[in-house]
Amino acid sequence: MSPPGWIDSLALAYDREIKVYRYLEEQPRAFLVYRSRIIPEDRKILETLFYDPTFQLQQEVILEKGKTLGQGGSLTSSPPMPPEVEIVKYRQNEIILRARPEQESYLVVLDSYHPDWQAFVNGQEEKLLRANYNFRALYLPPGEHLVRIVYRPRDLMIGVTVSALSLGAALALLTYLGWKHKKSAQGETQKG
Repeated sequence: MSPPGWIDSLALAYDREIKVYRYLEEQPRAFLVYRSRIIPEDRKILETLFYDPTFQLQQEVILEKGKTLGQGGSLTSSPPMPPEVEIVKYRQNEIILRARPEQESYLVVLDSYHPDWQAFVNGQEEKLLRANYNFRALYLPPGEHLVRIVYRPRDLMIGVTVSALSLGAALALLTYLGWKHKKSAQGETQKG
């Protein structure tokens, strides 16, 4: 089995205990695809990425779960209109994009996937999926969408909540003890 065409665009960048390759073709950070494959096993995802000559990195996405798109047409046929994705804002913990798919699609973002990333489409939370083994994808119906992807680490949020509640309880206790001390001091002043 021959490797997919995108493999030819790799150059060996590091060759010691592990091999690291650099992708030579410029890739957009975010783009739309109209085809998807659902492959729930990591090993099979990697096999498809590296050894399936029918897989086209710019035209389809591999997901562990989600909706299968575009299985009827040829991969060489282009989408009805050039997929349009605009990066409105890009920060370390937040990305805002505008996407205008003409048909059902997946927005693929070439940043590492982690379950603490959350996605919002037009203000509504949507499921962010792991794409092509390491990246992010999000299902989009046809139309114009404002997409916001934010990093909210659950452990940090739990820690902040517990700390805030502890601080609130400590302040309430100090206020109560101060009030009780003041009241007992006033009682002693009135007796004396």
